[in-house]
Amino acid sequence: MAEKRAELASPLNDYYILTFATLFLVVVGLVMVLSASSVESFRKYGSSFTEFFGQAQLCAVGLIALVVCSRISPGAWRRFTVPIFLLSAALNMLVFVPGLGVSVGGNQNWLAVGPVQGQPSELAKLAMILMVALTVARREKGIRSFKVLMAATAPATASTIGIVIMQRDLGTAMVMLIVLGAVLWVGGVPVRFFGLAAVSGACLTLVMVLTSPNRMRRVEYWLSGGGSSTDIQGTAWQAIQGKYALATGGIFGIGLGASREKWQWLPAAKDDFIFAVTGEELGLLGTVPILLLFFAIAISGARLARRATDLGSRLTIIGIVTWIIAQASVNIAVVLGLLPVLGVTLPFISMGGSSLVLSLVGMGILLSFARHEPDAAEALKANRRWRGTAAIHAGPRQPRQNDSTIEIATSSTLAGTAEEG
Repeated sequence: MAEKRAELASPLNDYYILTFATLFLVVVGLVMVLSASSVESFRKYGSSFTEFFGQAQLCAVGLIALVVCSRISPGAWRRFTVPIFLLSAALNMLVFVPGLGVSVGGNQNWLAVGPVQGQPSELAKLAMILMVALTVARREKGIRSFKVLMAATAPATASTIGIVIMQRDLGTAMVMLIVLGAVLWVGGVPVRFFGLAAVSGACLTLVMVLTSPNRMRRVEYWLSGGGSSTDIQGTAWQAIQGKYALATGGIFGIGLGASREKWQWLPAAKDDFIFAVTGEELGLLGTVPILLLFFAIAISGARLARRATDLGSRLTIIGIVTWIIAQASVNIAVVLGLLPVLGVTLPFISMGGSSLVLSLVGMGILLSFARHEPDAAEALKANRRWRGTAAIHAGPRQPRQNDSTIEIATSSTLAGTAEEG
């Protein structure tokens, strides 16, 4: 029993769990994107596979990025922090340039350069995590001081969360605030500062809701529980259809590819509400494994952070894990009606190149920390040596002992017979 616990606690296990959980979620995402996008893709392009092929290509880019990032040492990521942060700030400011920035759903958070479009706010999440982890770790001894805390976090948050709020992307800003809170909590920031941050965040959210009629209607519908909404074919349409999809799926689902909601009934069926289509087609039995995979990422990431030898590594790991889990939780909570509708994708599963590629980059960084742990590195080397030795010594089948005995006995008998003759 003790040996089993020791095997489960092996650092290399977390490396494999993070790897296989990510790959499995990516595969599920590709399957569900193909299903959820097929109708709209056929309507737009005359082929049910056009949008899927685009997602598959970006998935390939993301997986290559994951492999490359996992081979980079943790120390190198500290050196890359400032360049990534500056690149993120520049790209996020470009969305305000006429001709480059694109407004979608009232949010000015898309950047278009020729045929290429993307959301720089996805890069802002990673940039904020790396920068806050770096600056807080450098001021570890004085972080309990409000002045030191502001000096460590204000530049990073103003250039990331601040710009995202200017883009009017409330969903992304909420996820980033959750990530920031988790990083600062692990960094040892006093509890009293979180009360101040919570009040400030609540006031900011209230202002963003009150200044947007569309958000105001969504929040009103959510607060009423959906029962008193008079706009069921307008603002409340998406939330209601998402619940219909989950209710239709039940426990076993109606079958992969058989969704009715994707036939122009559910807006963003392949994007923000792909979890609803998954529940409709695969049922509760198909959605629970997805939740368990995200849970596995959370547990393995927490174990990895706990073993980190320095604060900067610990904060980076916690930040990335919180980013993935918080975004998944917000997305699923929206589909279930536990939160008002927000434009947040489900990591690895929703259609969207920016989200998929950057999420895979984030997981690549986690794998970088996992594979460069001393024990994990030694275990990986031992596995490679074992495979190499096994390949060298592998040869033709050797006769078993019983076979050898039979052959010797047979030879002796034949020899005796020859002598007699």
